Amino acid sequence: MWKRVVCSIGVAFVLVLPGSLAQGAHCGGMTDMYVLAQCEGSHTSGAAAPGMIQSTIGSVPQYGGSPTCQTGGCSGAPQESYFNTTGDVSALNNDGATAAATDPRMGELQSTRTAVQGWNLTTSAPVLTSATVAASVTAPPVTESCTDVRTCNAWSEGPPSTETCTVPGSAMSICQITVVTTARTLNYTLTVPSPLPTVGWSTPHSVFVSLRSLGGNNYEALIGRGHGSVWGWYSLYTFTAPDPGLASDEIVVQSGISVNITVQGDGGPGCGTWTGNVPLGAVWEVLGCSAAGDQGGWARLNSGTGFYHIRKDVISDGCGGLRATWSLISSTCNDTVPRSVTTDTGTVLVLPPPATFPLNSCWDRTESYGYQGLGPNTCAPLLQRNCSQTSSVCTSPLPGGCDTYTNTMSCPGGSVCTAETVVRQCTTCGAPDSLVPFCVDASTPPNTNLANAATWLAMLDSIKNDWDPATLRIFTGARMSCDYDTLGSVIVNCCNTDPSTLIGSCTDEEIQLAKDRQFKKSHYIGDHCVTTGPFGICLRKEEVYCSYTSQLARMIHDQGQPQLGMTWGTADAPICDGFSVAQFTAINWSLIDFSEWYSNVSASIDPVGITNSMTTRICAATGSC
Repeated sequence: MWKRVVCSIGVAFVLVLPGSLAQGAHCGGMTDMYVLAQCEGSHTSGAAAPGMIQSTIGSVPQYGGSPTCQTGGCSGAPQESYFNTTGDVSALNNDGATAAATDPRMGELQSTRTAVQGWNLTTSAPVLTSATVAASVTAPPVTESCTDVRTCNAWSEGPPSTETCTVPGSAMSICQITVVTTARTLNYTLTVPSPLPTVGWSTPHSVFVSLRSLGGNNYEALIGRGHGSVWGWYSLYTFTAPDPGLASDEIVVQSGISVNITVQGDGGPGCGTWTGNVPLGAVWEVLGCSAAGDQGGWARLNSGTGFYHIRKDVISDGCGGLRATWSLISSTCNDTVPRSVTTDTGTVLVLPPPATFPLNSCWDRTESYGYQGLGPNTCAPLLQRNCSQTSSVCTSPLPGGCDTYTNTMSCPGGSVCTAETVVRQCTTCGAPDSLVPFCVDASTPPNTNLANAATWLAMLDSIKNDWDPATLRIFTGARMSCDYDTLGSVIVNCCNTDPSTLIGSCTDEEIQLAKDRQFKKSHYIGDHCVTTGPFGICLRKEEVYCSYTSQLARMIHDQGQPQLGMTWGTADAPICDGFSVAQFTAINWSLIDFSEWYSNVSASIDPVGITNSMTTRICAATGSC
């Protein structure tokens, strides 16, 4: 808005005569320019004081500041007529003007006046009228931008989405360990050097023969001397029997070796001669000399033979593939009785069962093993979103079970907008530094109260039906559960959310839970094992939920509990308590997302009236109104 300003300009001419400068000190401390000007004009002495012209016309001016100087000679003025009274005062006026121009107080007064009035008459431009100024102003540039904003005012439930996830499985398997045992005989003949090994002996009476083991396949043939017992031995021959050449699954179960020895006296009376086979471990007395005193003779090793009975155990370990990663549950031996096995040469051997692992002194052993899958359960987050399982396929089969199941889940599609309102939002802006350097919002915000109002109406109805005056709790839930077998393929899964597939196969609670999950009234807490086999193998699991009387109650628990620091507990100990009045009124409703519920909105309700009505009901129930 333009304001019209009227200015009046007055011009005053003042003849200034020289005078005293002392009055300037009185106004030196003043900062307000108008007050300073008034002070400067109030002094009554000096050449620059206003009002002094008329009163001093007839006075003799004092030049040079000396009161005794009253002539042109002492003042320096060239005109003697300056002091006459003929009426010609032009010279006086000229000198007065010169004195005023040289007076420093005149300059101060002129500066003060200019500062007070705000302009200098000698330099200011002519004053223009408001009409003239207004005519010279150009309208500021203005731009307008508009955007069409689409706002949803009706919703429906969108089509479900299909997602896949995995859950760990388990397995139990029974396996068998058996053996096939055969035997063979290996006969051999010793290679004896030529000439044949011979040793001399002497004895007081008896000659003995013996074959002993030196360890391993090493042996020694001996000739002994003595009387009733061996007094000493002569070494006849030391040798090594051939290696039987065993395979990795063979062992020697029986062996034998003997040497043929001839013992002969040197011709003395009563000693004689003996030839025969000496087996391993034998100590035989073969000669007895009857003559008194020591008798002598010689002994010779003629030949040697031996044999090995070799056992072969071919073990069929049906548990080998499980033993490394599975847990042993039980091990039972079915047969420990010794068996008769005939060698390839017809010798019958009676053999005990294999003593080594894995048969461990058993001919036939049955073992059972269990397995618990260790993979992640990626289906749990989907169950918390109220997804339902539509199929399950074992993607990692195991003997007697499955390591990993891949489940197909049907998940809610959320709310889909079915009707929109188009609102045109415009903004008008002036250019920066113009007369209108700002923007004006000409838009109309969309009305979002419809869905919220209907949601509040539904919540009011839910509170009326789900208020427990005895416990003063709102939206109290109930623990519900379903269980399923973790072994093998599941024909009927009682945790399925299609209730029509469960009738006749599952409990009433499991069927009701399936209905609650189908209508989004349940919150998934978790699962835990309810049937455990040996060594901790889980054979059956249970899924645990908190079920509520309405979808809206479950939705408010989902979003309200985190605000209040509440917890659902665990699958072993779920917490399905309702909200206390203090908790319910402490929920920040502006943070609650009701979009999941909007698909149920079909009415336009005043939210203020609903809120007041709901508050009245709560107060009446608690007696705190």
